[in-house]
Amino acid sequence: MGIKLESIVPAWITVGFYLALYATMTMLILRWSRRMGWGPWHRFALGAACLVTYAWHGFPQPPSFPAPAHVDLIGNAVFALAALGLLAIVVARLRHTVPAT
Repeated sequence: MGIKLESIVPAWITVGFYLALYATMTMLILRWSRRMGWGPWHRFALGAACLVTYAWHGFPQPPSFPAPAHVDLIGNAVFALAALGLLAIVVARLRHTVPAT
């Protein structure tokens, strides 16, 4: 029996922290996106970072429905590989249409 995180940090502090984090990142991204030189590659990098973060987060996340561990792991791997494939397609299209700066 271990110490639960919920008993150490109240839920409202956790919610407040995440809201402050999201607000800070939103303000930073809005500021950065208004700078000269911000273009399609920057938007791609931002979207790719979000997609890859979402993909890797699926591995430690408990499944939404009861499933054997190997099925859950295979499903996560398939979706992560699909995400990487999608990013590879976007990179190829960007290279074809937009020169890197």
